[in-house]
Amino acid sequence: MSQRHPNGRRLTTQDIRKTSRATAAALAARGLNSCLFGSAACSMYGMRRVPNDVDIVVLTESYDQEQIKALLVAQDPKFFLARSRNPRATYQILYYRLPSRGFCKVDILLPGIMDIPSVPLSRITYTRIPGVPVMPLLAVLLLKLQGWTEHRDSERKDFQKKLYMDVDDIRETLAILRRVFPKETLKSESWMPSSFVNAAKSRVDEFVEAFPDTTEHWLFIGFDVPVVGMGGATIDSD
Repeated sequence: MSQRHPNGRRLTTQDIRKTSRATAAALAARGLNSCLFGSAACSMYGMRRVPNDVDIVVLTESYDQEQIKALLVAQDPKFFLARSRNPRATYQILYYRLPSRGFCKVDILLPGIMDIPSVPLSRITYTRIPGVPVMPLLAVLLLKLQGWTEHRDSERKDFQKKLYMDVDDIRETLAILRRVFPKETLKSESWMPSSFVNAAKSRVDEFVEAFPDTTEHWLFIGFDVPVVGMGGATIDSD
């Protein structure tokens, strides 16, 4: 379900774009490079589902997450901080006030957190949405796949409820990658750390086992995947 505004209206694609553009601009004004990942990035690439928030990775080692949030609040008065509902939380939640009333949550991440890779500046992508830097789609997809396994294995009910949405997002992202970015493969994205790719390989195997109809998509990207009904044999992507 999409995040609701205080006035009851759901977030729209335009809300996500506005928040993403404002966040990237405020970070750039402070000399910080960044790029979207997660569902907001998928939305920029053409995913139909409207995300619940904006996830952005800031490519810096000079600040921690809370310092970056404070910088954004100081840079643009439309950003504000709120306490977490978790009484044990040591962090604050960042929001962006939307022109149409309401707000959108912004999650600030750094490379290394949640195994997010550091994206070379030369690989940051700009889609048809101006002013919004985005992580390459293949890396976005592999992080989506990581989220699917974490939600699947979690005992938290709120995480388990996200599984159907995770699967739909992964399926649609696979289709977009093959249709719109056919040259974006494991070979072209050699900047991704080997540890990140190797961790993804086992997750791909698990996803194919659960959803064998996605096999061709993973092969197209460059993964060697097991084939259902062939005694555990694998098909080489080459």
